[in-house]
Amino acid sequence: MNSKLSLIARQVERREQQQAPAPVETSGIGGAIEAVIERMVEERVAAALAEQRRQLEFNKPKPVTDYRDLPPIPRTRAPKSMECQLYRDELRRVNRISIGTMEFVVQRNEVGQVVRMVPADIAPLPPAAPPADINRGA
Repeated sequence: MNSKLSLIARQVERREQQQAPAPVETSGIGGAIEAVIERMVEERVAAALAEQRRQLEFNKPKPVTDYRDLPPIPRTRAPKSMECQLYRDELRRVNRISIGTMEFVVQRNEVGQVVRMVPADIAPLPPAAPPADINRGA
């Protein structure tokens, strides 16, 4: 036998010898009181376990044996249709978009490509028109 196995065997034997001896039956009033207390504890534990089992059985879902017993599958609502209107400027380019109750302003770069769409309530104002030259006509 291996030295480690023999060491483990000795430790097991030592633990078995060190275990507490079985309680000695006591007679008299003390023994009777202990027996009554043990019986009461065992009865309460048995009653609590029975109650717990009963609750588990009560809360257990009933097995479904027919597909008609299954609840209907919840369906998502169909998306609400929205109207979209495109507003064009004199060059036929889209400059304002209205979707439902929201309005967006189309912003373009210097080449004329669409860069982004910003909600109309926070969009910056378009550049001001140059002032008219007063001396030009006279």
